Amino acid sequence: MKNVAFAIAITSIFLIGCVQNSAQSMAVGSRDVTVVERKVFTPSGDWGGHITYTYGKDGKLQLINYEFCTLNGYDKANEKFSPTRCVRKYDVSHNRQLLLKSKVTTDLVSGQKIDRSFYEPEISHWMTIAEARKRGKN
Repeated sequence: MKNVAFAIAITSIFLIGCVQNSAQSMAVGSRDVTVVERKVFTPSGDWGGHITYTYGKDGKLQLINYEFCTLNGYDKANEKFSPTRCVRKYDVSHNRQLLLKSKVTTDLVSGQKIDRSFYEPEISHWMTIAEARKRGKN
């Protein structure tokens, strides 16, 4: 069976405080899922994130892939701030709780795994496709 992908018209950009968001949705026909791509970032470019939500046929969230990048990852060992990338993958439990499946933090330049701390804004995730559509249009 052939995968058929088409864009759903919920592309938008909106402002929440100093954080900008954009969202675009794509339905993948043969898998009976809807994938919503969301970008969160500051206008200054200090940090940004790319979030991919996968919703099932019932419209409920199944998976999240979240890639977060910042210029200000702090390394205690050498007391320096450096560009940092953190990729997380989440599953969703039956009672709608996010379950962290994996987390990999790397240096944004070298790609090497590292241990750094960094500021990350709290992101309210869209637990249903209806919520994604509603918030994506604001």
